[in-house]
Amino acid sequence: MTTILLVVTVVASTPSPKPPQTEVKSPIKAVLLEAFIPGGASFYLRNYRKGVFIGGIKLALGGASLHYYLEYRNLKSHGLYYLDAESTFYDCFWWFTLVWLFSLTDAYVSANFWRFEEQTRIGIQISYRF
Repeated sequence: MTTILLVVTVVASTPSPKPPQTEVKSPIKAVLLEAFIPGGASFYLRNYRKGVFIGGIKLALGGASLHYYLEYRNLKSHGLYYLDAESTFYDCFWWFTLVWLFSLTDAYVSANFWRFEEQTRIGIQISYRF
């Protein structure tokens, strides 16, 4: 009888394990990183493939915008026909702006849902106490 009471006392007095601390990512920091570094928020959130993909698209569209802007400015200064270069510049610039705004939105949402799958796991735990 003494053994059973001792076991019950030891089992009842053991502290329950604390839930694991989850790392928190700041949405503001993610948005600021994405605003100034192409794909920066995705790398901050450890989503490297998305960072390379979004960063590559932003760099390509930004480079194309710069190229066509310089071409447009050069043609205009020489008094040549420049409307094709102007419309191509505006097309690339607007696509760059749309991708940039999308990436800022994605950075904010991704930072808010950081480790969401791990935090919402549902499971059944059955335990017996004597």
